[in-house]
Amino acid sequence: TSFLSEVAFILSIALGIGFGMDALFGKNLPVLTAISILPAILAILIVLPLHETPKFLLINRNDRSAAIASLEYYRGVTAENEDTLKEIEMEKALEAGDEHTVSFESLKLEKNIPKIWQGVKEVLSMPYLRMAFFLGAATLQIVVGMKCVVYFSTDLLEDSFSPQISQIATFVFMISEFSASLFGLLVIERFGRRTLVVGLGIANVMSLCLYIASHLLITVWNPFRWGQIVALVLFGMTYGVALGPIAYFITSELVPQRHRSIVQSMVLGFNTLMNFMLSFITLPCYKYIGVLSFIPLLVIPAILCIIFLHNFLPETRGREVHEVVEELMERHNNYGGKNKVRRI
Repeated sequence: TSFLSEVAFILSIALGIGFGMDALFGKNLPVLTAISILPAILAILIVLPLHETPKFLLINRNDRSAAIASLEYYRGVTAENEDTLKEIEMEKALEAGDEHTVSFESLKLEKNIPKIWQGVKEVLSMPYLRMAFFLGAATLQIVVGMKCVVYFSTDLLEDSFSPQISQIATFVFMISEFSASLFGLLVIERFGRRTLVVGLGIANVMSLCLYIASHLLITVWNPFRWGQIVALVLFGMTYGVALGPIAYFITSELVPQRHRSIVQSMVLGFNTLMNFMLSFITLPCYKYIGVLSFIPLLVIPAILCIIFLHNFLPETRGREVHEVVEELMERHNNYGGKNKVRRI
């Protein structure tokens, strides 16, 4: 289900790039703006009647009846709802059994420090939560180059192709990424998250290297320029089939409910900062240094993150969150060498 949000995101980008081509509405900003506003209004109307999530209601608010009502709203009245509540209660008991866990809602303002910063301080002071933050940030760092490629792909290709071919190639790149994301819906539950992130991360980096090599070899043989388009398509496919979607939801599978929102916010905040920085420096670096600028900006950081994830990312597929959190606590908590974890 989490995978679907990224599929919709990729589709929206593909449509935006398609409509933004000069042959369609690329020179008509009011029409492009209207195309983006209408789905946004529809999305707001759909979200308004939705219930709060069962985990938040049971763990954060301790409201079992509201959690049951939420489950029945989303899943209907089934016998499985009670089993789901028991799994949520295990996650709640896990945190209650960790003597170092502090309820986010119970945090007090200390010396006018906002509650949010108290939450950040708590996450960074607890080894298993800190590791979850690092793992989530590293996974998103692998795919941070996608934003730069999407923003500047047409400009980059225009060094080797005409503007028309560059726009068409960029659209093909996004369509291939979207098609791969549809295929990803079929494979996401057949392979482990860790296997997909590490394997596709390596393939994603290799596609960037293929782009760099193709660009450098144009002076040797001009047809090598087509390798840039092949590399972009492979880059999009490795992102769409699983790497991109997993990167955006893996943090939720590593963190207990009580801390999930703050850790995800920290991870996305870090990712937004990296996107902001790279979006500003990628094109100037490319103009002054050339395609080799991709190596320190995109390739080397991605390789380091892949190595880190290979060593520390636990498998989360087919496991309840409390099981994954227990593993992280056993690995990374160091409170006197003992973990106060209550197992149920």
